[in-house]
Amino acid sequence: MKTLFKALSVALVMSIVVLPVYPETSSSKPKELARGHSATVVQEKMLEVAVPNRALVWLQGGASKGGRLTQFNPQTLTISVGDVFQSIPIEQIKQIEFPGDVLISVRLCRTGISGRRTCRRLRGRRRRIRASEITTQGQKIWPGVPLTAFQLQSPRKAMLSLRGVISNRQLTELLSISEDRIYVVKKIQFESPGKMKISAVPVDRPETR
Repeated sequence: MKTLFKALSVALVMSIVVLPVYPETSSSKPKELARGHSATVVQEKMLEVAVPNRALVWLQGGASKGGRLTQFNPQTLTISVGDVFQSIPIEQIKQIEFPGDVLISVRLCRTGISGRRTCRRLRGRRRRIRASEITTQGQKIWPGVPLTAFQLQSPRKAMLSLRGVISNRQLTELLSISEDRIYVVKKIQFESPGKMKISAVPVDRPETR
């Protein structure tokens, strides 16, 4: 009887499948969290806007200064006339008007056999759009824009973040329109500390075939 019991015990032990246990390293969870986080983060879309070649800066006291906008940050902006540059604190400015012409990159567009239209910018090719050609038709006014949202890339263009200013649906529509039209900044009004109101109008992107 004892011999039979021992035989059964050995058979039972041998029938158990031992699964290997891998210790959870401290880096495994952060990697999984990082992957999950990156999958949910949506890259912010910036709207490219054109900046005219002349800016008229109106100060709080009523005086004005003219020139070309060459630098812009939440504290100061810089305008230039020829080789003369002048920086002005944002807190002293009431608004900026842009009555000048604008230079916009020319695109080369092609329509393929499938009917799909593709465009690419021609490096170094720009077309001047006269101030008299720019109307107020289709004008957009965006109030409550943070000063940090306007990033001047060059005296000719800036990138504008409208996140939190307009809805995601409105931003998607705006970006869709901007594929064939570019918004030209016409006015920036400083409403309150850290905020501004931007007025812009769309113009057709110039192209060659």
